[in-house]
Amino acid sequence: MTTRPSDYVLIGTGVAPLLAARHLMEKGLHVLLLNPDKDFFIEDSELPLDPLQWPLQRGITQERVQRNLAEAAYELLSPEFPGPVSMDSSQWGSLGIRARKRFWVQTPTDAHMDWDRWYLLLSEWGLKPEIHEPHWIPERFPGYASPNAPAWKAISVGKFADLPVDLFRSALLEFVRERAGPDRVICDVSQMQLMPYGIRFMSDGVQNTALISKGALVFWTPRLGHWVRSLMNEKRLPEADFPPFITIEEWSLLSRKHVVEDVIGHFEDSVIWSSGPQMLKILRSATESSAGNSYQAIHRLTHEFLGWDRATVRNITVRYMYDWDHYRRREISTQRASQEISHGDLKSYLVSEVEGPLLEVVHRVKRFVEGLL
Repeated sequence: MTTRPSDYVLIGTGVAPLLAARHLMEKGLHVLLLNPDKDFFIEDSELPLDPLQWPLQRGITQERVQRNLAEAAYELLSPEFPGPVSMDSSQWGSLGIRARKRFWVQTPTDAHMDWDRWYLLLSEWGLKPEIHEPHWIPERFPGYASPNAPAWKAISVGKFADLPVDLFRSALLEFVRERAGPDRVICDVSQMQLMPYGIRFMSDGVQNTALISKGALVFWTPRLGHWVRSLMNEKRLPEADFPPFITIEEWSLLSRKHVVEDVIGHFEDSVIWSSGPQMLKILRSATESSAGNSYQAIHRLTHEFLGWDRATVRNITVRYMYDWDHYRRREISTQRASQEISHGDLKSYLVSEVEGPLLEVVHRVKRFVEGLL
């Protein structure tokens, strides 16, 4: 079966191909979206917060930190969201961006970090950091229940964005499906093959052929890793550099006390914030992870730092993403944000770094599509 001709076919899961489709359709172009998953968000590759863990260690730039400020997030997301965006999460029907203070606590495991340089960097970036004595921490750190103040100081900066990822994703998917048409947003596809004139793929047990006039955009997340390798071999192109995986864990814990709701805390490799008066969210990452190491890290946070006598785990979500910062930390420049794939008269691209913090995904996709057009 041959589908109607399209200018571009967009291949991928998650927010990235939907964002690209929105921009292309605004330019009057016809798109076809193909997703190997049964739904767009099964891979769940977008994060509500950017961990922003120690810029000296993670290669975080000034631009990235400032992009995560609440006002900057508002400016970035307002044109992308198919509805109103507000700085008040209680406004019905809008995408509410919450502004929270970031609060880094120095611990013995951070002894190798230059705390003074971190403070100076934040100051140079115009973020006006504050240094807090230990006695200030119990009143402000999310979930802190110990009767004693810790032995370490803290640095705080405000106001950073906290985003409702699920609302953003679902509204964007609904908009693209309505605008493009349900027959142009196809999930659960397989056996995709780029041809000189378009693409072949299987859907509902039927082989389809889609004609393309301009090219294909492949948004490379781990879900497409195997297909990307096959594509590189098929087109006899230099194999793309595959970064190592990083494990992202999101924990939901029931807190023993009311959780401070306007602060995002940082402790060791964890980012901590509230998702309700007595619900604590924890985001942590590691290039190598095991259940034992994870529970030890959570125990250090909840029992040794927060002062809990027990922790009730409501949910654990584990994601596997590419560690794109791997190259920047090692000053390796071989990995590019996009790689051209030529087939016939068509010019297609493999687009990387399209998973992780939602704001970074939006920024990268927007920059790529604007360069494409």
